[in-house]
Amino acid sequence: MGIDIAEKTAKNAELVIAVFDGNCPLTADDLYLIDKINQKKCIAVINKSDQEQLIDTDILNDKFLHIVYISAKNNEGIEQLEDAVKELFEINSDSFSVVTASNERQKQCIDRAIRSLDEGITIIETSEMYDALNVVLDDAEQSLLELTGERITDAVVDEVFSNFCVGK
Repeated sequence: MGIDIAEKTAKNAELVIAVFDGNCPLTADDLYLIDKINQKKCIAVINKSDQEQLIDTDILNDKFLHIVYISAKNNEGIEQLEDAVKELFEINSDSFSVVTASNERQKQCIDRAIRSLDEGITIIETSEMYDALNVVLDDAEQSLLELTGERITDAVVDEVFSNFCVGK
């Protein structure tokens, strides 16, 4: 049942991070999922890098462009994982260097989204209640939806009518 859920989730994902236990050989289920996800943006993460490695990396090298070794126990390798994600999505410091808003409402939406994301980062860093993380990420999403016009609030309607002449 877990394989079916993973397969369905991977089918719609922009990025697949496949986590493997480094001190165990690949299983038939692992090989099946590897074959199913090889057309996606994928990163193979080999956990337990602090232990003896029994995993067959030749198979992973053939199927994945990015292989990252981590130790979740020792909190090692996370930066390499972040770098792999950035590389896959071509994210760099120039990606967000210029953000412009054509009016005050758009600027406020962007500012609210940034504040919410900053708050989310703080929650993650301080390991506070993760329920609060859902709330601030939802706030960020709502701000961005308002920015793109996918969510219309009374404030947006008021601004349209106050700044534009709407005739008969």
